[in-house]
Amino acid sequence: MSYAERLARAVAWETEVMAQVRSFPHWQCERFGQANLPESMRCLIRKTPTLLRWMPDILAARSDGKLVLLEAKWTRQDSPNFDVEINSLFSLMAHCHAYEIPGYFVFPGFFAAKPSLIRQNARNGPPSQNGSGTPYLLIAKSLVTRTLADVLVTPRRDGTADRMMAAGQQSSWPHPCLSMRLPAPG
Repeated sequence: MSYAERLARAVAWETEVMAQVRSFPHWQCERFGQANLPESMRCLIRKTPTLLRWMPDILAARSDGKLVLLEAKWTRQDSPNFDVEINSLFSLMAHCHAYEIPGYFVFPGFFAAKPSLIRQNARNGPPSQNGSGTPYLLIAKSLVTRTLADVLVTPRRDGTADRMMAAGQQSSWPHPCLSMRLPAPG
């Protein structure tokens, strides 16, 4: 699949995720990441080893002010795994830490995973000539059991409202991923 085809599929999936968020009562969302930048700026970012290249795609907001970052990830349907670029994981973790809000990867079927689930359970993917060519992780689809509706609108079993800012979600400063070096641009 060419870059243009991958980009078109990714943008279409982001649009589907945004429509899903907007279908939930009291939620709205907007594009957050590189989609808001002109092509000339996106080209310059790709030449620099920065996590800005992997900014989360969507900022969602509930009417009571709760904010969530979403990273829409389209993956192959015929695989037992979801895949996440390592830098995408680090970027979502860094943004969540910096802004003190939760974030989720959203996969086909609207399955949602916290960065911590990916970090704790994923394994390195084999080298690939497809896609962007950057290192990536694989997580078994069977481990990603919550949906976007579960994490945004479904009350917890104990009857309380969704506690997206639950204790222990935020880590100490500096965040571990902020001290990691990114690979030089290819």
